Amino acid sequence: RDKVECHYIPRNSHIFSKLMEKQGYTGFSATVGVSSGITIRHWLSNWKTGDTHFCVDPYVEFKEGSGNTPATQEEQDKAFLRTKGMLEAQFGKRIKMIRLTPVEGAGKFKDEKFDFVFLDYDHKYDAVVQELFTWFPKLVRRSILGMHDFNYRPAGFAFLDFVLELNKDGD
Repeated sequence: RDKVECHYIPRNSHIFSKLMEKQGYTGFSATVGVSSGITIRHWLSNWKTGDTHFCVDPYVEFKEGSGNTPATQEEQDKAFLRTKGMLEAQFGKRIKMIRLTPVEGAGKFKDEKFDFVFLDYDHKYDAVVQELFTWFPKLVRRSILGMHDFNYRPAGFAFLDFVLELNKDGD
């Protein structure tokens, strides 16, 4: 693989959508850690040339201190149905909801499938490293791997360690 380049792209800006259009990305994309789907809605409203967008999130209970906003299983079930309904109403068959963990979800796809993958599920260091190494092979050459909460130290350090590992000399 080519060396990995890192660029900061604000997730709620039109920069992402314009970049995807300008680079000619027309393939599949995925978000891992969907939550309310607001970011996905923003991107897909502005990135018109992309194919199916896969939304991977188990929508499971988060307890206090888990690194995510606490939510009961009942709250998560309601959030899943609300998000699924909102995204499918706006984007129809362009959206595919997958209610699995990040690792389980990645296992559903062959390598080199996606033009873009955005990670925003678990923000603990070990989990982020696992997500990065699990989803990176799913990207086609010259694709984009995005990540939220880079400024949250465990997630940011995990991403930096991942990039350094990929860019080691001799690889």
